[in-house]
Amino acid sequence: MTNTELFIKNIEGFGHSLSDFDFSEGASEEQIDEVEKLIKRTLPDDFKLFLKNINGQHSDKLYLLPDEALLFSCEEIITEYKGLTDYFEDTIEFYNKYQYNDKIRCTVWSESRVPIAGRDGYYLFLDFDPGPNGTIGQVIFLINECDFVVLASSFKDFINLYNEHIKNKIFQIRKISNGHYSNYRLTNDSDYLNGQEFAKLFRQ
Repeated sequence: MTNTELFIKNIEGFGHSLSDFDFSEGASEEQIDEVEKLIKRTLPDDFKLFLKNINGQHSDKLYLLPDEALLFSCEEIITEYKGLTDYFEDTIEFYNKYQYNDKIRCTVWSESRVPIAGRDGYYLFLDFDPGPNGTIGQVIFLINECDFVVLASSFKDFINLYNEHIKNKIFQIRKISNGHYSNYRLTNDSDYLNGQEFAKLFRQ
């Protein structure tokens, strides 16, 4: 069983199907090819397998990422990637400066970062141009206008950590009610987790 298949089994083990939580059906090879053509690189195999099973989320019925970020579909990855290119020139002066234990370049945007999830200015990226102590393909999260945290050294490790936390009951799906509105969160004992708190849980 692949780590993605185990992740899906773990989510459905809480008594809900993927469609219950409005995960989109898997992407086609052609859709993934369009992303790779735009970013001019090959996506990690584990991320491509994930996209073939879950091509983003089309509602906020379930939050499983920090700061209520939602998974992007291939189409959304393309749209966000194109939109973020406008910011590169504004932050290129920080390209050779580093943060988060020198794992991440301080530039807010780079053509070597692929947005795979986000919401309201918070972004989850695959980072293919890390700092000297980082790892190519690491999963990083933009927690404010200019600061990042590393959540995992690769997308494979990112999903494996989710599976580990579900197995060890660190993460569980909880229903959160706010007045007449409610949704679900894959979280620990907190109703809300931000990027810094996720990084601590993921031991990065």
